[in-house]
Amino acid sequence: MKLSITTFFLSLIAFTGIAQQATPDIIQTAKGGVTIQPIMHASLVLSMKGLTIYADPTGGAAKYAGLGSPNLILITDIHGDHFDPATIAAVRTANTVLIVPKAVADKMPDSLKAKMVIVNNGGMTTQSGISISAIPMYNLPEAPMPNIPRVEGMAIYSASAGRISIFPAIPRAYRKCGPLRIST
Repeated sequence: MKLSITTFFLSLIAFTGIAQQATPDIIQTAKGGVTIQPIMHASLVLSMKGLTIYADPTGGAAKYAGLGSPNLILITDIHGDHFDPATIAAVRTANTVLIVPKAVADKMPDSLKAKMVIVNNGGMTTQSGISISAIPMYNLPEAPMPNIPRVEGMAIYSASAGRISIFPAIPRAYRKCGPLRIST
């Protein structure tokens, strides 16, 4: 009986976590609203005037149901909580452009490389009318640990549309300020 009750509650918690999305934020700009839909960890969806951008899509396609197909996918890091080829393959369309740093491009399966743009750290590209800059970053351990190397070759992207800049991924050192930085 205890096992049945425990199983029921664990199933209910798991279903609730999958079924619900966080409430999106809408930021008003001179060019209209920008909807920011958090998904999990570094994953989020930005929507504005017929343009949908996925940042670090992970966790399976079901997490993105009803959010619109991505015009652009930004991938910031090689780790699995940012780079999930199975989710990318499931959510992208034939017209989706992937924007990645070289470290991610080197690990990208050939099946996903067709519409991939590599933006090196310090570089910039314009896609779908959005200027995207790659800002260098690297992971630091929470505490000094000599056996954990500094991992370089990742990027924080700044997506700019008019007078709004959005930084969808912020390194651990800046998380006290929150995971998403917006400047208007």
